[in-house]
Amino acid sequence: ALTASTHEFTFSMAPKSLPSWINMGFEQKFIIERAYQLNKTRYGGGLVMRRVARWTGKLKPTMEGYMSILGYNNHGVIRNKSLALSIEPVDFMTLSGKVKYQSRMPTFMEMYAKNRFFIGNPGLDDEGLWDLELATDFRIGDHTRIHLNGFMGFISDMIVYVPFAGTQLRPINTGVARRYGVDLGFSSEPWSFLMVESKNSILSSKIKDTNAPLPQTPSFLGLTRIRFGIEDFLSLTLQSRYRGPATANIYGTLRTNPYALFDAILAARLFQRLGLSLSISNIFNVKSARDTYEMPLPGTIFFGQIEVGNV
Repeated sequence: ALTASTHEFTFSMAPKSLPSWINMGFEQKFIIERAYQLNKTRYGGGLVMRRVARWTGKLKPTMEGYMSILGYNNHGVIRNKSLALSIEPVDFMTLSGKVKYQSRMPTFMEMYAKNRFFIGNPGLDDEGLWDLELATDFRIGDHTRIHLNGFMGFISDMIVYVPFAGTQLRPINTGVARRYGVDLGFSSEPWSFLMVESKNSILSSKIKDTNAPLPQTPSFLGLTRIRFGIEDFLSLTLQSRYRGPATANIYGTLRTNPYALFDAILAARLFQRLGLSLSISNIFNVKSARDTYEMPLPGTIFFGQIEVGNV
């Protein structure tokens, strides 16, 4: 087994003499990552900057910026940055756009872990991703929200976990790839005793070298739930988790089948500081469902919980 830890020290500062419509903050970070059994240590640090500007006027534009530059000894520099702009053309709708770049180094666990379920890959390269997002939020009355988000991403060397030697998982780099899709969310609580919520995603992706989809990225997945009763008193929540087919390797030859699972949660708050709940996961005991790593999902599970607040 491999035991690793990350320790982060942050010093924050914010200018006090800025105009009221802009906020800016700076952070100086120092990071120590340690893999104990391997006697390996990674030291890093750098600067993080955040900026938010809000203007008045008919469209109420807001701009948010983020940038971080973190350097690590003998491991190079990691850069992350994003820029987002949102407006409100009408009172019930918000439009927003965002461009971001994300990168990260492989962890010690991904490079060096070794057990019967997982084996590391010391040859991993850094992960990088450019994303472009366009989103809109609709507000219908006081209790209904609709969220629609379209995105397109360009990937260089994403780290994914694929089956290895039959019973293990191993991280590898995908090489150049692209992805695009849509996220759709809906929530409505017309009365205190009824709530409906649904979050769904449609995704298409392709790896340049193999012409196959990205592993662990199903073409469709989501969760829909309905709550009957008052949340702070007595309620019954029914929900469904569902997912379309996905691939488990970078060649598209190993596929996981779609599934739909149903759960129920009965919750009660008897007193101000005492709450009870009973949940049943996978009510119909579907045994053929697999996660995106081709590992079997559990059958029916009963779980009870007693929550006691501060006395």
